[in-house]
Amino acid sequence: MDTTVYESLQKSFDILKLDMSFDEFAALASELPLNAAQLDALDKVFLYLKDKKIRTAIETILKTSRIPYKNPKTFEKFDFSVISGDVDRVKSLATLSPIYEHK
Repeated sequence: MDTTVYESLQKSFDILKLDMSFDEFAALASELPLNAAQLDALDKVFLYLKDKKIRTAIETILKTSRIPYKNPKTFEKFDFSVISGDVDRVKSLATLSPIYEHK
């Protein structure tokens, strides 16, 4: 059998938190006479479920993160006239140069 299919299935099992190991699935696949096409179909189903779980987790995190989606605050829309002090330093934040300079 193709080990990459088994490895892919194992990764899907881990992300989906299914209680099935690599060896256990290999034994089951040999017990049930599964051919390569059937294993590929199972792999595609579990890849879909894994991707769906990851997408759902990301969407949930984004929804609960309180990040504004409808009217996000960007440097292009920011009114720098309300800042007193070093406006050029605030404007330079958009370049992320302090992060790249490790400051």
